[in-house]
Parts: sequence; structure tokens; C-alpha cells
Amino acid sequence: MILVSYFVGGFIIGVISPKIRIIEPALGAFLSIFLVVLVSFVMPNSYIQFNWLRLIIGGVIAFTLAMYGATLGEKLTKQL
Repeated sequence: MILVSYFVGGFIIGVISPKIRIIEPALGAFLSIFLVVLVSFVMPNSYIQFNWLRLIIGGVIAFTLAMYGATLGEKLTKQL
């Protein structure tokens, strides 16, 4: 569900705001993953341990899905 929300969020932004940079929703998705992992870094005795690899993989997946969604939203707007 979270991965779908990155895609759908990028798609909606691509449809609502055409001709604005496509990279904005993708950067927002990466930063949201960064904040979640950062919280796990500062929490004492947390169940989720901080890991740079987890941050990079999650950020790349979120970035890619949001970028693809925004690209599809832009293409849909151009066709209409």
C-alpha cells in the first residue's frame, strides 16, 4: 500500500500541475523515506535498527515509483 501511494501521489501531482518539474514528487518520496529511517536512528531501544543500505534501497524505490507516476500523469495531461 505504501509503494502504491508513492506512485499514485506522483501521478496526481503530474496531472494537477503539468509543466512543473517531474522530479519534485520523486524527491518528496525519497525525503519521506529518509525521515522514517532517521526516526529509527534517534529512537532508543527501537525495533527497527538504522541501516544505510535500507535507507538507500527504500529511497530509490520510492523515488522511482513517484517519478514514474509523475511521468505518466504528465503524459495523460498532454493527451487531454
